[in-house]
Amino acid sequence: MRRQLASLLLVAILGSIHAPAALARSEKTLAYTRETVWPAAVRFLVVDERVKVTDKDPDAGYVLFELKDEG
Repeated sequence: MRRQLASLLLVAILGSIHAPAALARSEKTLAYTRETVWPAAVRFLVVDERVKVTDKDPDAGYVLFELKDEG
């Protein structure tokens, strides 16, 4: 019993070392325009998430904000 447990543990360790990295990607195209989504996204960050937006570019869809670690 002890030997089986040790070999099972060894297989689990070796399997986790040589396991390939999991890659995932999700994308969905919606009918919302950038003019509609952009202000809502920035508002979500500022009002709901209470982060400080330091830089933004609506044309590129770029937002840079400060995120404080509260842990």
